[in-house]
Amino acid sequence: MVRNFFLILCISIATGFFGYAQGVFKQAADCYDRKEYDQALHLYEKILNTGSHSAALYFNIANCHYRMQRWGKAIVYYLKAKKMDPADPEIDFNLDLSKKKLPHPVEVEKHSFLSGVMRNIYTSLSSDAWGVWVLVFSFCVTICLAVYLYAVSIRSRRYSFYATIVFLSVGVFSFLFGVLSYEAAQEPLAVITVPNDYAKTEPNEQSSKSFVVYEGMQILITSNQNNWVKVSTSDGKIGWLPIQTLEEI
Repeated sequence: MVRNFFLILCISIATGFFGYAQGVFKQAADCYDRKEYDQALHLYEKILNTGSHSAALYFNIANCHYRMQRWGKAIVYYLKAKKMDPADPEIDFNLDLSKKKLPHPVEVEKHSFLSGVMRNIYTSLSSDAWGVWVLVFSFCVTICLAVYLYAVSIRSRRYSFYATIVFLSVGVFSFLFGVLSYEAAQEPLAVITVPNDYAKTEPNEQSSKSFVVYEGMQILITSNQNNWVKVSTSDGKIGWLPIQTLEEI
């Protein structure tokens, strides 16, 4: 009976929390429709602070920043939404709009043709989605092997053998793409959220300037020290920035 009581209590708490989040989400959407973007952002961040994370929540937070012309912040949250739902074309569309609003063009990381195609493929789905496809193709391999082992006609065995090879190959590629997608999602990338600043050669204000960073610029965080982070750019530049100049994706 005690176990049932705690089970009912946990279900009640979870149901109440879900209802609360849904209510706040609707209030935020209503504020957004009334063009009260600051209040809508406050409500969305209130949900975020409860530990709730979703592509829809990040997308709506990004929209609020976009409406308030905070282009760097908008790009941060569109990228966070894209990380959770890489296949959503609306996220890509709004992300491109935000980048076009920047006063300085965003440098695009350069890849070879083959590398770019491969990256587009494995980042088109999350690692979890690739994992689902691995399971699907594994099931297909199992069925084809069973047909190959128990089929009577030579034609059926031949076709099932070829199908096994195809499904096994696609399954292996899906697994590799899943690993690459997971690794890409774990990269400590950040976006500059201030209009511009100088990266320093050392983590202090007195050190010499290394290079200029602009709002919306994506950089890789390599380490941190106190309130400074060491960053590198896509073209190999390395420097230190105050932590308040950027936000991690």
